[in-house]
Amino acid sequence: MSFSDDDNQDDCVREISYNVSPFSTNELFSSVDELKDWAKKIGREVGVVVVTQWSKTNAGGEVVKVWLMCDHGGSYNCTATVRRSGTIKTGCNFSLIGNYLRQYNGWRLRVVDDTHNHELIQHFEGHAYTGRLTPVQKVMVHDMYRNRAPPHDILCNLKSKDERNVTCIKTMYNEGQKIRKEDR
Repeated sequence: MSFSDDDNQDDCVREISYNVSPFSTNELFSSVDELKDWAKKIGREVGVVVVTQWSKTNAGGEVVKVWLMCDHGGSYNCTATVRRSGTIKTGCNFSLIGNYLRQYNGWRLRVVDDTHNHELIQHFEGHAYTGRLTPVQKVMVHDMYRNRAPPHDILCNLKSKDERNVTCIKTMYNEGQKIRKEDR
């Protein structure tokens, strides 16, 4: 079949699309933490929470391979007998593998499966995993709480220091409860 009209050819070319994963990269990472941080940052941009599924260590205890997945991946094994509990697990197939390449002294990320069987996250506020406090933030919350700062002020202070912070007020109340138990 030959095309005599440029418009027809453009229409056919537009139909062909190559889906390239936002996680596809040729970058060589200097550490496993740098690789995981990069994957989590890209995941946040596209609406996915990337978590570590498992990792493999060598005889010296150093991580040499890491499997990353969507937080909706896997299946939920309910052991509750009285109450029914919920889960966000949907068996999502999204999977990434990070390998340490000795010859390059760096880490490479490979996309195994970039598909999801759930809707991507639009707003991360209130999400259990992304709303967790870092160790530095926990120290700040504990100091402010012990100085009698109200939870709302503590949360505002956290958010002013980090614009990407999606912690909610409930986390502040939970931290306050932990502090009161420690002080008893």
